[in-house]
Amino acid sequence: MRSYSVQIPPGGKTEDAVVLPDGFCWWAVLFGPLWFWWHRLWIGGIGLAVLQGVLTGSLEHLGFGPVQVAVASGGVAILVGFSARDWWRWRLSDKGYRFADVVIATSQREAEWRWFSRIRPAEGAVA
Repeated sequence: MRSYSVQIPPGGKTEDAVVLPDGFCWWAVLFGPLWFWWHRLWIGGIGLAVLQGVLTGSLEHLGFGPVQVAVASGGVAILVGFSARDWWRWRLSDKGYRFADVVIATSQREAEWRWFSRIRPAEGAVA
C-alpha cells in the first residue's frame, strides 16, 4: 500500500483535485531534468541540469575517474528521487493548491476512486 496526497485547486472544486503519490520516484532518478520539465517544474529542471553539469565537469577537472564521477552523479540522482514529489507538491501549493487529504491505496487509480467516492456522499449531504 502506498500513500497519496490530495491537492485541491484554488477554486476549491473537489472534482478537480490532483492525487499525487508520495515517496521515492524512480522516473525522477532515471530521467532527472526531463521529469521536472514534464511536470512543468522549469526552474528545478534547469537547476538540476546545471548542477549535474557543474558536478561532472568539476570532478573531471579535479582528476577523478569515471567511476567516481558516476557515483557522485548517482548520489545526486538518488537525492532527487527522494525529494522530487515534494518539489511537485510545493509547486502546486505555489499555484494556490491546498492540501486536502491523504489516501492509502495500491495504485493511483484506486487512490482517485477512494478520494472521489469519499467526497461524493459529503457533497450530497451538504447540498
